[in-house]
Amino acid sequence: MIPGCLGAAQYRVRDGDGSHQYMAVYSFVSEAALRSALQGGEIKVLIRRYDHAVGTVGTRARTTYTRVFELEKSST
Repeated sequence: MIPGCLGAAQYRVRDGDGSHQYMAVYSFVSEAALRSALQGGEIKVLIRRYDHAVGTVGTRARTTYTRVFELEKSST
């Protein structure tokens, strides 16, 4: 796993305009951990694994988000 990464998930589109077929989402403990991960070798390994599984036929875009809202789990 990538140091500082809390978790990850990969998704394949079910409905959409066809511009993107797959998406990977990673959660990091901090922006500094994210920036460090983007410079590290682990991300290159993940890119190679993704390309092997999915192919290199699409465009790759990287977008960084900051959480502004979180829905808490219900206690009932």
